[in-house]
Amino acid sequence: MVWVRAGVLMSDAAHAVSIRNIVGGGYEEFWNFKGRYRLVKGGRGSKKSTTTALWYIYNMMYYYYKYGVMANLLVIRAYKVDHMDTTYTQLMWAINKLGVEHLWKPCRNPMQIVFRPTGQKILFRGMDSSARIKSITAAVGNLCWVWWEEAFEIAFYEDVETVNMSIRGSLPEPLFYQHTFTFNPAVPDHWLKKRFYDHVGPDGLSEDGQILAITRNFDCNEFLDESFLYEMERLRRFDPDRYRVVAMGEWGTNGGIIYTKWRIESFAWTQKFGDGWVYRYGMDFGFVESPTAIVKLAVNREKRLIYVCDAVYLYAKVSTEIAEACRRMGIAECPILADSSHQMAIEEIRRNGIRRIDAVKKGAGSVIVGIERCKEYTIVVERHCEQFIREIASYRWKKNPRDEGWIDEPDDYQEDHGLDAMRYAMSQEEAFDTKFMAELRRHNQMRMSRRYAIDAE
Repeated sequence: MVWVRAGVLMSDAAHAVSIRNIVGGGYEEFWNFKGRYRLVKGGRGSKKSTTTALWYIYNMMYYYYKYGVMANLLVIRAYKVDHMDTTYTQLMWAINKLGVEHLWKPCRNPMQIVFRPTGQKILFRGMDSSARIKSITAAVGNLCWVWWEEAFEIAFYEDVETVNMSIRGSLPEPLFYQHTFTFNPAVPDHWLKKRFYDHVGPDGLSEDGQILAITRNFDCNEFLDESFLYEMERLRRFDPDRYRVVAMGEWGTNGGIIYTKWRIESFAWTQKFGDGWVYRYGMDFGFVESPTAIVKLAVNREKRLIYVCDAVYLYAKVSTEIAEACRRMGIAECPILADSSHQMAIEEIRRNGIRRIDAVKKGAGSVIVGIERCKEYTIVVERHCEQFIREIASYRWKKNPRDEGWIDEPDDYQEDHGLDAMRYAMSQEEAFDTKFMAELRRHNQMRMSRRYAIDAE
């Protein structure tokens, strides 16, 4: 038995937990807000995610024990695979912090956390399986709360509207519908700023009272140790621009995002681009759960522009189906560069009539050089290429485990099939961009020198 009294969680285990003491300061308006949209962006150590996790665990129990109504929670990230080490772990931490682990049942397959007394659930989804989100329902109680963690990775506000349509209907008093967005600062032209932050006053509230959009930083976190504060001060002194974004939570380019020069446009992807433009085609293979991605690019070397005209993703398809997709795209007779690690697949596709498909040349450091080649260009993506847009919006470097910097290689746990296909397609530009060959040699030399230095240690 658990009950709530004046902000104190009580149990028959004869212990009491003060919510105020656990949450700390800086989030009172966030904690009490019941409007439709609740947002908090913040830098490192701003406790935005831990506070949110505590709010959901506490209030799912509070509304049941206090009012007899049952709320369910849907937690969304751009990619489902990211939940395990972030939201799932944070919510389990909140459960343990509140001392109610005996009331909750974690499950990893399917990923969910169940409130034992009632069957209320915390569900985890990724926008890479958006079709499943459209039809999600709660078996017990009401699905009324949605948590969008690392919301800057969500490419379209339309994705939010899609989920919105799934959680409408009458609710028993005093439950309410609410979307919560937590994220590190994104680029200033992100839809999160345009849709929410640009429509609130200095107090973070919209005129209709349905939006609370606030910013928090480590100043409101009284639980930080001296070493963290020292690192923040060091960052402020030596890298003030990064400090403004990473520490203070202000709008700006997140240093971990790989592609920053890109935009979405609507254009006729079948159009002829004319003089100065060349077409490039790339393919990245995927099997079982991973898709095979095929991209069609229009490239202007002089203007340094890449237009992503088409991006097709094929799941669990054999070579005959991949070949047919190439014909539908109108590229059956075009030179396609594909992932060289799947030579057999290339041969099978070639036997199915796609005769100009070839393996891309790879070597040590070729991934980084390929990324840097693409970053030399402004990338314009046709609006219908939604999956490609989701990839490029969230594509990030790997975190350095020793500090808060990034390693010069992409993070392993992210969707990048269309981006790899683009990189393969752009490898055809090597002959025209000789500086990249010099960059490849320089990168390989640095890698070898670092390796020898590590071995020497």
